Amino acid sequence: MEDKLLDIAEKLIRVGFRYVKDQIEWDKRTKEPLARLKRYLPQIQAVVHFASSQEQITDQNKPLNEWLWQLRDAIDDAFDVVDELEYRELEKQVTKDKKLNRSDWKKKKLKFL
Repeated sequence: MEDKLLDIAEKLIRVGFRYVKDQIEWDKRTKEPLARLKRYLPQIQAVVHFASSQEQITDQNKPLNEWLWQLRDAIDDAFDVVDELEYRELEKQVTKDKKLNRSDWKKKKLKFL
């Protein structure tokens, strides 16, 4: 779980910033949480590392175990968000490439005529 959580946190930051930068307007509501997440990443890594090295504690501590399950669910949701952002980015690139190809085709057609 530790590797999965740290991977998604880093990926969320990277993909989130890339997506937000591509938007017409750098939305302050989006920028601040991403910056805060980036700032807190070392603390998140430390807590996750500690929690995952203390497996016997989670077996004996029901509230902590429930919280870890909620964290796992949040990780899965975060993966879904990252997948959606990456899909939109790819879709945008494909649309851009199609427009370029059409433009090239029109230029070639005009040269032929």
